[in-house]
Amino acid sequence: MYRIKDDKRCQKSARMIKDGLIACLKKKKMNEVTVSDIATASKVSRATFYRLFDTPVDVLGLICEEFSSAFSKEFMLVKDSPQDEVSYRFLSFWMDNASIIEAVMRSGRHDIMQDAFQDKNISFLPSWAEGEFSVAEEAYVNASSIAILSSILLVWIKYGKKETPEQLFDLFRRISSR
Repeated sequence: MYRIKDDKRCQKSARMIKDGLIACLKKKKMNEVTVSDIATASKVSRATFYRLFDTPVDVLGLICEEFSSAFSKEFMLVKDSPQDEVSYRFLSFWMDNASIIEAVMRSGRHDIMQDAFQDKNISFLPSWAEGEFSVAEEAYVNASSIAILSSILLVWIKYGKKETPEQLFDLFRRISSR
């Protein structure tokens, strides 16, 4: 859990801690990163860390939430586009921010990235399907789309990030159509 207030000092400390975690993840796996490591890398005290976060994984969760919020803003630009465009934008956005996915992958907490998107108002339903599904059914469609897209990205990183967004999107479309 994290507790980030709106005051500038708190925001700055949180930003420094996030940057510190990302720096630590370049040297260690997430499960090896300690609060002391983050405090040293971010140049904040352990007390400041604990004032804002409970664990290093909470920092990663905040980073994922911020990225999902940024994608949500981008999504608003394409929300009336075909489902293919939304899915393609999702993959492209995260591929451009691969370091976050790599951190999630190393943490063994793939659920963090998926959870960050579950609360956003992003629909992977094609426009023709509006009104065809109940609210619960739409939630199932969105959850499965997010899980598939997230998993594709994790495998993309595992195998060296060789494919383009177009190639991954084609894979997603083939998986989704089966």
